[in-house]
Amino acid sequence: MDFPAGAYVGDILKAPVIILGANGGYDKSITPKEFEETGSTEKFLDRISSPSTVDRSVVSPYYDKVNYGCYFEDGRAVLINACAYRSRKISEEPGNKKLAEQLNSVSFTRKWLVEAVLPLAKSGKR
Repeated sequence: MDFPAGAYVGDILKAPVIILGANGGYDKSITPKEFEETGSTEKFLDRISSPSTVDRSVVSPYYDKVNYGCYFEDGRAVLINACAYRSRKISEEPGNKKLAEQLNSVSFTRKWLVEAVLPLAKSGKR
């Protein structure tokens, strides 16, 4: 809860490819560094409230390690986290996983995926 939630990375409205993630990650050696610069939290929240492609220099260095990080920059993909809150590895955290099941934001995201995104995927539009 010390850092802004990681609901998504990229252009959630237009990206043709949607990558589903479990949660906004947390790494004690990386995550705090993302928010050291004055105003970085505000910039992060602005990106969440105004979806667009992202400059990789302003997102977690984690995305430099994965083979899809470059797709956020040119709008080809967006990463949606089922649970926006940060944790080290939710699949190995039974307490956090159980708590996430009770969050309205998780229910909303699942409903959105089932009702809005999956029909678009089935029709080939996303």
